[in-house]
Amino acid sequence: MPWLNDPDPRYLRHERNAGLTDPPLPRDRLLKPRFRFPQSTREEAVRALQIGHLLSEALYAGDGHWDCPGDYPDLVHRAANRVLGYIAAHRILGQDVYRNRAVEGLHHLLRAQCPEGDFRCFDRSHMGIRGPEEGLTETAAAGRVLLAGYGLTEDQRLLDSSRAAADWEAACPSSPSVRDNMAAVSHLAAHHEAASDNRALRSAVERAQTAISAQLPSGGWPGRDSWMWSHGLITRALADLLRVLPAGQSFEADLRASLIAALNRAVRLQAASGEVLPNRRVHVRGHTCAHILDALLAARPVLGDALDNCIRGIVRYRLSKTPDVDFARAYADRWRAYAEGRTRAREAATGETAWRAQFSHSVKDAELGEVAIGAFPCRPPGRDAAPPNVQWTAVTSERTGGGAQEIVFRGDSVAGGIGWGIPEGTLTPGRRYRFAASVRCSGDPRSLPHVVCSARAGTRRLESDPISDCEFTRENPTFDAYSDLSVCFTASREAHYVYVWLPEDGPDAMTVDEAVVTDAGRPSPVWAPVLDAFDRDPDLIILASAAYLVV
Repeated sequence: MPWLNDPDPRYLRHERNAGLTDPPLPRDRLLKPRFRFPQSTREEAVRALQIGHLLSEALYAGDGHWDCPGDYPDLVHRAANRVLGYIAAHRILGQDVYRNRAVEGLHHLLRAQCPEGDFRCFDRSHMGIRGPEEGLTETAAAGRVLLAGYGLTEDQRLLDSSRAAADWEAACPSSPSVRDNMAAVSHLAAHHEAASDNRALRSAVERAQTAISAQLPSGGWPGRDSWMWSHGLITRALADLLRVLPAGQSFEADLRASLIAALNRAVRLQAASGEVLPNRRVHVRGHTCAHILDALLAARPVLGDALDNCIRGIVRYRLSKTPDVDFARAYADRWRAYAEGRTRAREAATGETAWRAQFSHSVKDAELGEVAIGAFPCRPPGRDAAPPNVQWTAVTSERTGGGAQEIVFRGDSVAGGIGWGIPEGTLTPGRRYRFAASVRCSGDPRSLPHVVCSARAGTRRLESDPISDCEFTRENPTFDAYSDLSVCFTASREAHYVYVWLPEDGPDAMTVDEAVVTDAGRPSPVWAPVLDAFDRDPDLIILASAAYLVV
């Protein structure tokens, strides 16, 4: 559901047309650089790594994971990025603290792995999303790190865990996102190299062939995959696969040509500062090229030192953005104050029920059927949830023995759900609340549905719109069993609406047997992303800082 995580709307028009009108790039030779960049010193690189470690330590929560702002657990790939960086840092500098953080993070990943071999994605999710989009990316990121950890520790559990992840990836359906598929290629290629796993290699080749067929003449990929952070991940995967591909494969020529074109896009987008711009038409994004630097370093063993100038430019740019020790200490103090404020806000929760939906009585609707009192249909903008594609029925919950609302979906491209308006005066403005619902989906158990729980304070949109200006959580509820979904929101003086809805096709029916709003304390303090000028994500600081030392 990429539309649930749209970037700033100012950039959406660039995404839609990204690369479509850009001039074509060579696929048989690397471009000559437009600018020349000097080599950074080892001392500069070591200092950047040390600063990155101080910044990362500010967020370290112990037990192998790092804290993050907001209500949701940190993403698996953020721990994985840090672990990769710490492994490289330990090999180069040999300090025990780097090895300790890497091992602790590896143990955390072992605990986080699902029995089927995949890893959940906690992007706006309490329980974690699984499947061929976000779950594929998280699993691939973790698998790549498990292999690196096996090389560091020779712990057989790490190799076994990588094998389970590779088996899950190989069986996972293809994602519509080139980045997600190619993230899997990086791990599958590495696992084949470590374990001589031909099934992993075949899957990597198949996914790469699909990606190459979608590559634009300009060397990139359309839409969201055009951004340089996604482009870097895709390019890294092409380099990883080319490095391990057995000689004589007919696919090798296409793979090499695709990699060269992707690298040429980075060379062409490199500015005089050394930064590789996020997009041809977007020059200011607070982005310092961590993923494309990783890709260039991965491509160097197969394409040689012709990439060194581009690498030096990125490193020089990143080093110019490295904060000093005083900033790192101030950052740690700021994070500590934020974390303490967040804890106090949560501890203020009373848990008292402010509102509860009524399922014991329903009214007849000529089009929908039996609708619980106070409920109304909702749907994502542009999606069809209107009769006769949905049918509402009052049923008895097997879980509670009380009333429940069943919504049966029919036809193609059906999406939608149920919403309620909270009566005026029910909630205290400025107070934090939790909307929770118990939901069961029925249908094909092979398809994991996404169910979204959302809440909105305000009247800027139609009441039946469950997306715009909403706080939301998305989960994979268990088929034919009730799952608890919840989302927090801050009450205002305007109207309040809460929703449970399916944003995409999948289940045949959704049943809700409980919906309640309870007091959740005070609003958490706002965390401003003060590191954006250095890196969009704090986890990349260690990964890229360690990479400086191998340039």
